Amino acid sequence: MPVVLTLFFLGLQAALLYMGRTAAVAAAQEGAQVAAGETGTIADGITAAQGLADASVMVLESTSVTGSMTAKEAHMTVSVRAASLVPGWQPNVTASAAMPVEEVTG
Repeated sequence: MPVVLTLFFLGLQAALLYMGRTAAVAAAQEGAQVAAGETGTIADGITAAQGLADASVMVLESTSVTGSMTAKEAHMTVSVRAASLVPGWQPNVTASAAMPVEEVTG
């Protein structure tokens, strides 16, 4: 019976890590997309990424969003601390996304 419970909790922890990674990737992509828009700024991208990460409060305990932007590319990095079932262990997940900045031509 202890082996079954251990496997159950390991599976549940793996699911929490997967959900945290998925939330971090989605937030990074959203932030990069907003920042790379025609009138987007890095502040807009960070706000969008933070908002999406904050919406995932069920699996995330804390979030950190950073970004940078050049004339050609917007880059966003989201670091999250996923929920943990193991006392004293705080798993961190980091995801990054980059998108080319939109340019108006013609």
